[in-house]
Amino acid sequence: MKYDLSHIVELTDAKFKFRQLTQQGKTIELKGLSDVDEFNTVYSKTTDIIETYQSGAWVSSDNLRAMLRELSANHYHITKINIQAYADHNAVRFKHEGSVASGGIIADEEVPELRMTRKLLTTIDHNLWSMRSELSIIKSES
Repeated sequence: MKYDLSHIVELTDAKFKFRQLTQQGKTIELKGLSDVDEFNTVYSKTTDIIETYQSGAWVSSDNLRAMLRELSANHYHITKINIQAYADHNAVRFKHEGSVASGGIIADEEVPELRMTRKLLTTIDHNLWSMRSELSIIKSES
């Protein structure tokens, strides 16, 4: 059974413009992101929060709570980007005429932000749990 996906394919083709993200001095090409500036801003804030937390420079529980709140909000924004990347990934996969496996490989190459956002969400999750545990320990000690 074939589905008419022409409207998805046209929408996806319009979004596959090459974008660039500078990360640790390397240039990464992003094709499916609708708002690269939003991603760059959220990514930068997330990195700053995680680095501050890991360094121990947060000093007080109030600062840690504020960092936790902002990191949670950033998780939401990255999730929105991940959902869009997933839709773009599926559109490429379904547009491919060959096997499902080869369509998946092509989609992985054309929409690298799907894997990137998944890894970033995992990292954020781990840090959120760690921060919550730290706050819980601080609360139980006082």
